[in-house]
Amino acid sequence: MQSIAFSLFAILVLGGLASAGEAGAPRAIPSILADLDVTLAVHARPEPPPPPVASLEVTLLPQVDNPGTCVVSFGLPFGTGWLEDDALVRVSDSEGNEIPTFTKPLAYWWTDRRQGSLRSVLVQFEAAFADRTPQTVTVTWNATRTQSRPVMTPLADTQVSLRVDPPADYDGAESFYYQCPKVLAVLPPEWLCASLLVWQQVPAPANAVAPWYDTYLVDQFDSSLRYISAGRRDFAAHLFDRPATYVKIYARHGEERHLLAALQAGDFYIQHLSPEGFFDIKPQQDCKYTFTEGPALLYLLTGDERYRSAIDRAIAAWDTRTKIAYTGEGFWTERHHAFGLMAYLHAYEITGDPRLLNTADRYFDAAWTMQISPGDGREPNGAWLHTGASHGDGDPDAWLTSPWMSAFLVDAIWKYWMLTGDERCPASLAMYAKFTQRHSVTPDGRGVFYMATSPDRGEGSRPEYGSHNMEAIYMLALGHYLSGGNDQSFLPVMDSLRDTMLSEDAASPARKFTWRFRESSMLVWFLSNAEAATSASP
Repeated sequence: MQSIAFSLFAILVLGGLASAGEAGAPRAIPSILADLDVTLAVHARPEPPPPPVASLEVTLLPQVDNPGTCVVSFGLPFGTGWLEDDALVRVSDSEGNEIPTFTKPLAYWWTDRRQGSLRSVLVQFEAAFADRTPQTVTVTWNATRTQSRPVMTPLADTQVSLRVDPPADYDGAESFYYQCPKVLAVLPPEWLCASLLVWQQVPAPANAVAPWYDTYLVDQFDSSLRYISAGRRDFAAHLFDRPATYVKIYARHGEERHLLAALQAGDFYIQHLSPEGFFDIKPQQDCKYTFTEGPALLYLLTGDERYRSAIDRAIAAWDTRTKIAYTGEGFWTERHHAFGLMAYLHAYEITGDPRLLNTADRYFDAAWTMQISPGDGREPNGAWLHTGASHGDGDPDAWLTSPWMSAFLVDAIWKYWMLTGDERCPASLAMYAKFTQRHSVTPDGRGVFYMATSPDRGEGSRPEYGSHNMEAIYMLALGHYLSGGNDQSFLPVMDSLRDTMLSEDAASPARKFTWRFRESSMLVWFLSNAEAATSASP
């Protein structure tokens, strides 16, 4: 069922109305966009890509010495519309011989509030290894397999417990064990990106529009690994979903080390997710440390029920946070709202439970209301306006926004759009992208205000040069995409912010790596597809 707010919006859009200005006078969304100098040329969701290959080569990498004969087990993601029946999944060895295989659906696509094709399939088969020499198998899905394994092998029997020790020069982390497949199945980035495992992405080898992004990421990656098992002395290292960050890097680069980082970070995280769904490394129960994206992605890649269970626990924690709409009083930040929206969205992607999507509707409805009908009664400026007192930062009486936290809400709303097709989403995203350009960036174009607002409401505060530039670049790239490449004014601002940022250490403080790289890789896709977006929209 569509939310009440969405149904009302559909009626208002058809009549040309969307919000009320002074004295109850209705405002049309096109009028609001024009007042904010927003060019919105993209109204339809991007078309999902087809499979990039007719047969998929999977690389098998033993993780133990002398592995012998092992059952290989992994989750194989499929894009929307690619696969309806897992009995079509066939695995062949390097000589073309079919291998007896067990498959089981892990999740389906839940787009537009109905079940679609398979999103991920558990694949298991036996392979023999004399040593750690890699092997390859080929997967096809165009004909029913003729050789099947009769039953699923318990995942614990396909895994090995491996120890991870923190660096000798860092005493803020702890040693731990994680469950690793005895044989790691590594998928090519072209497949992972086209499958929309982590939504719209460009494989790193094909990044022609922003090569600086991947050069910078690769340079910073190794330093980030030291914080995977950060303990109570450095618990903030776990902010912003470290496991999801590594999965997104793996999806674009397709390397063993990135997948191992995701598995290690994910296992450590769920080991410390309490029965109530709170992260127990953090001294107090705190929802902003409770994530479902990382566990959901790792469930799609492994089929490990421990991650599925973690999603349920995380939702139980978020269910304790019952105040969603913002009324001008009480605590509110874009970060909490974003990760609340994403908690329900990513759980819905795995389960298809309509209650979860209905709760996500409430989160988006609340954000939309804040954007088009600001609580101070004045005209919209494109931001999710709330008071400094509610945020705990900036002028307590001012109506403002956190640009860097808003990058998380932008990411959440993009996913909400992809799953629901809600017509308000592109307008919401385009408004905030233009706000970022006009009001969040410092006058010299080199930094970003920690708290920002429009001149009619005050001034930005605490300018930072480099620390949160990546989030702004990500949102500006989105604005450029939504303009169909027509608003060229975003590009020089992005260049200036980039040049200021690239000399920074992205692993210090520890949480910076995740706030900088969790969602921002989509900027490569936005820039790569900006001009094509206009012709694809009605």
